[in-house]
Amino acid sequence: MRFGFDDKSYNCEWKGSESLKPDVSSSFDVPLKIERLNSDKTLRLESLEIECLPHGLTTCPVRLQVNVAQDSNVLDLLRPESQVTMRWKHAEPALVDSTHFMSLSITIRGEDFVLGETNNRKTGDVSGRDVRVFFEFEDSPSSPPVLRIYSDDDGTVVSSKKKNNNNNNMLKLPDLIVNETQNVRVSLLGSATTPTTTLRATVQYIDTNNCIVKKTRNISVSFSDALSAMFQFQSVRPHTGDDDSFASNVPLLMNMMISANNHRHKIVLLDTSISVPHDNLVSIRSLSSLHKNGVQLDPRDQYSFGYQVLPKRAVQDMSWGQVSVKWKLRDTPFETDATVTSFSLPNVNVSPEPFRVDLKSPTRGSVGVPFTFDMKISNQSEFSESFSISIDVDSEESSFCVAGDTNCAMSLNAGDTKSHRIVLVPLVVGLLALPNLIVFTENSKKNILSDADRRKIFVIQ
Repeated sequence: MRFGFDDKSYNCEWKGSESLKPDVSSSFDVPLKIERLNSDKTLRLESLEIECLPHGLTTCPVRLQVNVAQDSNVLDLLRPESQVTMRWKHAEPALVDSTHFMSLSITIRGEDFVLGETNNRKTGDVSGRDVRVFFEFEDSPSSPPVLRIYSDDDGTVVSSKKKNNNNNNMLKLPDLIVNETQNVRVSLLGSATTPTTTLRATVQYIDTNNCIVKKTRNISVSFSDALSAMFQFQSVRPHTGDDDSFASNVPLLMNMMISANNHRHKIVLLDTSISVPHDNLVSIRSLSSLHKNGVQLDPRDQYSFGYQVLPKRAVQDMSWGQVSVKWKLRDTPFETDATVTSFSLPNVNVSPEPFRVDLKSPTRGSVGVPFTFDMKISNQSEFSESFSISIDVDSEESSFCVAGDTNCAMSLNAGDTKSHRIVLVPLVVGLLALPNLIVFTENSKKNILSDADRRKIFVIQ
């Protein structure tokens, strides 16, 4: 059977039979399969007129009239799928709060189908014009990412949209050239609450038959945290209270270890900052500094930051605030703003300092001129405590002449405070450390003071 369309004839196959009555008008549906199609698409004949003999089985010429639904495109039925190839490229997963770039490559092959007939086109020929790319989210996330579409030349954002905002989600491209690839760059910006999202890209163009052709390619993107943090605390001074808590006014060292979570992204750490809810709660000072260009954190690497912490008052199961880490991706196609990730400091218990030693001495002195070295010991616990005080003075190496009791003991009831004084005379010039002071408690057998508490004086002639 031959089927004529657009001044061309095509071989068609009609399998089936119908029983007709003479001189009676009949109608029925006839499915036709057209050769050279890649898929099993059919045309439905709405009417068929047959001229036949009054009796018997006969084969006769037919006149076909094809009526296609208004929303159909006859040329689409006579043409195979688009010859455009679409490929997504990106580094999975996307990082939370960081611009995640993706590239969509579009290539049209050299074969061109014209109503079922194959023509081989040459490299450099135009096979598609009025090329447009449309983007939309396939699912309906409760916290959708921000989609941005870029000009591939200079990184200019040509459109930006969120879910349910279908405006400005299209990019117009140059004509499609045989065997040449065009790239479209887009980015997604998701938050910690953004679920896995599917982005649909649809390429639409007009082919050499003046037909509109569409091709779709989806990509699924998941979001994860770029960094993780772990905190460790260490007392500078031995703690004489509950081992599960810290003591107020007792200095601590805090170590923050930042780790890169993903093995595909290279991160540059730029800066850190600490914020506390109240100034009278705690004092935190950074002991680390970063290079002005930052520090590179390779995948699965770890970097440590040190802080000096001084709890100022007692708290129960409370965080001291949060630390913010400023970072950026090392390799991005366009210059982007840095990302800030914040981590809450762990909840801590801080109890009142059971015993407190306050030291008082001048910071400047002169050789041969005596000065006083005063100490005040307070028992802030609920129990009585005995203290043993000793001042380490080596007569052969000492830089001071000492007057006063260098070994003594005292007992303090709960809430009591007592003082002790010695007199020191500098013997040499320079920056001198005062004699080491050791204060033991009878019950804990721990020195209340540490090397961090040792005082110094600058002595001149």
